[in-house]
Amino acid sequence: MNPAPLHLVDKNVSARLERLKARAPMLEVKDLVKTFPADGGERVILNRVSFVTHRREFLCVVGPSGCGKSTLIRTIAGLEKANGGEIRVVGEPVHGPGPDRAMVFQGYTLFPWLTVLGNVMFGLRMADKEREGAEREATQWLDLVGLKAYAQSYPHQLSGGMKQRVAIARALAIQPRVLLMDEPFSALDARTRAKMQAYLIDIWRKIDVTIVFITHDLDEALLLADRVLVLKANPGEVVELLDVPALPGGRDLSAPALRAAHDRLESFIHAQEQKNAVEDDPLPPVVRLADVTDNVD
Repeated sequence: MNPAPLHLVDKNVSARLERLKARAPMLEVKDLVKTFPADGGERVILNRVSFVTHRREFLCVVGPSGCGKSTLIRTIAGLEKANGGEIRVVGEPVHGPGPDRAMVFQGYTLFPWLTVLGNVMFGLRMADKEREGAEREATQWLDLVGLKAYAQSYPHQLSGGMKQRVAIARALAIQPRVLLMDEPFSALDARTRAKMQAYLIDIWRKIDVTIVFITHDLDEALLLADRVLVLKANPGEVVELLDVPALPGGRDLSAPALRAAHDRLESFIHAQEQKNAVEDDPLPPVVRLADVTDNVD
């Protein structure tokens, strides 16, 4: 399948992207290399990955399984050490975790022994914020995500979507410059996931934060992102940085420009998945387990 025509994808994006790129760079990744030990040697997971995000940009990262999406975001967070290249936030090099970045994981990662308020206060207290001030700020963030009424509840008393809203509030409470999100909605049912996407966009519009969001769902990427970074696998390298059309009246995935963008993204990923299937994951031999004349209809 050939990529969608660029003129369909690029229509309606130029002016908006010019405004975006006029903002100050927030996150800069240059020639990033990440390897892991494998079979007595090293396996390259990320190979010279480079991109720049700007202030208040929403960037989604997509790619086939094994392309290093989660490794990329964990390395940006400082949870993994790069083997080469550099990462900068507002021009400052990243050498480990820091308050300029916050992470929301696929799992809820809440402390079960703390209340909702206690969870959101945690980062503030670790930063030596006095208790009264931390409680006041945490309450404001809970109000922002619509959970102020649940401040004294415990995580086991919340639904999956509510837990992830608490995790987002906790991450934002330390006021990071970059919010990193690793497939945060993938464990949710479709209805809750759609609600969470709407919540996230609403929150993002109200605060000064740049978001890097990992997803395997192309529709989710097109609903959320200003731009979509496409990685290929074996090793993970940048294939495309796609500008998402901003349409009058909001994003309708059935609109021709967004369908073209979806087809273009899918063409890159589908081609890579086919290549991986042939090279790395050949079909197993067929073993006869029953008489072929048996009626199995």
